[in-house]
Amino acid sequence: MFSFFKKEVSELDKLNIAIFDFENFTDLRPAENPNFNIVKLFIGANQNKITLPSSTNGRFFEFLKSDVVAKNNIDSIIAVECGKYFEKYKNDKANLSITIFSFDNGYDGFIADYNYQGYSIKRVGKEFVELEHKASEINSIRADKANKLYSFMLTEKFKKTPIRKHKNTRLLKELANYINSKLRNFNGEELAKYILEEHALKVEKEIGGKPVDVNEEALKRAFDRYKQNIKE
Repeated sequence: MFSFFKKEVSELDKLNIAIFDFENFTDLRPAENPNFNIVKLFIGANQNKITLPSSTNGRFFEFLKSDVVAKNNIDSIIAVECGKYFEKYKNDKANLSITIFSFDNGYDGFIADYNYQGYSIKRVGKEFVELEHKASEINSIRADKANKLYSFMLTEKFKKTPIRKHKNTRLLKELANYINSKLRNFNGEELAKYILEEHALKVEKEIGGKPVDVNEEALKRAFDRYKQNIKE
């Protein structure tokens, strides 16, 4: 029915398995999750190209390619594969977890049945795409806000901002609160930490109307670090 063209799977007592229905879920980024100790790709007969994410390690990958073109063929093979693990771990259910990556909700019936029996199995499809899109959208908004704040901190108006310095922890809080007052839904403490680490601001004990000494190169480094961090 199907052939193996690469198989290097360790025998582990506790299994956290990622199963990809590659016929309809070809995004392999979830395989980068280090919690998965075995990743299985179920590939259709007409699929001949696979691109693995650069950070994955092929040692724990198992590729299963079908030789038959038929409706629901891969679905059936995946269901049988899951059944093998359920049988093996029927007396040790806590040590088995399976995640099926697929947009096909045809799996949901048998998943619900095995969940009822106490097995840990779930399907991830649309949720992953929506989560990735939402995270990307949020990070884009944060980066845009950071750019606006960076431009403002180079102005004379910011340099006359009354920021007080007592101890480092207090200054961090003061600066974070100031950032949050300017930008809603923003992680001001994280950005403030980078600004202070780069020594981008020289703050006297009490500024009042005195200018804040801004090191523009250091400030740019701090904002670049923040924007790089939200991308990762």
